Amino acid sequence: MRKILLSVVLVLFIVSFASAVSPFKQQGGTDFTEGYIIEIPQSLDNIKVNTDYNFHIHVFNLTTGFGIRPSNPVSCIIHMYNDVGSHILQDNLEADSNAVDFKLTIDKGNFTTSGTYSYIAQCNSSRTGGFIASSFIVSNEGEVLETPHSIIYSTLFLALIFLLITVVIGIFLLPSENDKGDDGMILNINNLKYLRIVLGFVSWGLLMAIMFISSNLAFNFLNAGLMANVFWAIYRVMMILTLPIVVVMFIWIFVKIFQDSETKRMIERGIPVGKGV
Repeated sequence: MRKILLSVVLVLFIVSFASAVSPFKQQGGTDFTEGYIIEIPQSLDNIKVNTDYNFHIHVFNLTTGFGIRPSNPVSCIIHMYNDVGSHILQDNLEADSNAVDFKLTIDKGNFTTSGTYSYIAQCNSSRTGGFIASSFIVSNEGEVLETPHSIIYSTLFLALIFLLITVVIGIFLLPSENDKGDDGMILNINNLKYLRIVLGFVSWGLLMAIMFISSNLAFNFLNAGLMANVFWAIYRVMMILTLPIVVVMFIWIFVKIFQDSETKRMIERGIPVGKGV
């Protein structure tokens, strides 16, 4: 639910390849009647890229429920796989300073790219054992997008799209030229046509904002690198074109203002001004 809302909005806007990510489910040896059960005290859902992570586990006897301390003859090991399935880590867990947890500080070099990672941690003695396995997200923000945040981002995104559509409709409703009679002669100078140009630039800015927000949301929360790159490329091209567009827009406005002032003088003098002006 926490990613579905945001994904649907982006899908409706441009592409259909952004899908929601289902919550990860931890799997352990709970189907056994004896052995060890392994629990992770902290929520391992999302890790920030290029950040060390302190991995802790607690081990319990499945039959009695008693905790297994690192001082017992038990060894624990973790295997980790990246977003393309490569085996990136195999290491032993050591006793924490409290002599209760098994721990391992996983180097940030294992989290250099965003994506879906997986791990399996297993603990064994000479007679029994247990394991836990799950997946987690490595993202640029290191945060899980909760449902309330999804609603906020989706509302903002939809509001921008609504404003863009409203502005575009306004552009088409505004006149593009001066008022003319049935014979094609100019009757009056209509300054609303300048507002049409201003709204055109506003729509350009709104579209840039949509591209920028789309890129950041896809990159930081949806882990959709390809889609984020597409949005970012469009945004950069639009940013580069903005200055030339502004210059051309102002030149065009000044030229039209000058032409309209001349046309107005001619109309006031009773000189008919026809098509093409």
